[in-house]
Amino acid sequence: MQIRVLAFGVLQWSLGKVAIVDVPEGISIAGLLEHLRAHPPAGQPLPDLRSLGVSVNAEYSQNDRILHHGDEVAILPPAAGGALGVASPQPAVK
Repeated sequence: MQIRVLAFGVLQWSLGKVAIVDVPEGISIAGLLEHLRAHPPAGQPLPDLRSLGVSVNAEYSQNDRILHHGDEVAILPPAAGGALGVASPQPAVK
């Protein structure tokens, strides 16, 4: 079956922005990630994939979710930084 994979951030080096991937029927998200580690579509090794956000058809999903032909899987690397609208602590004035 075919899955459409969208990659964001540093993952685009290994996966490309969009890839159509052939995988076995009944594969889970965890299985897809293993498949992508073994066969990265863009040919570059994948970075560590332990802290990813994954959505299926625009809905955040857990690694045990079973995928179906035509599903769109977005893989998002962890993001760093602060929260918007939250003031940073002010340094103490001496």
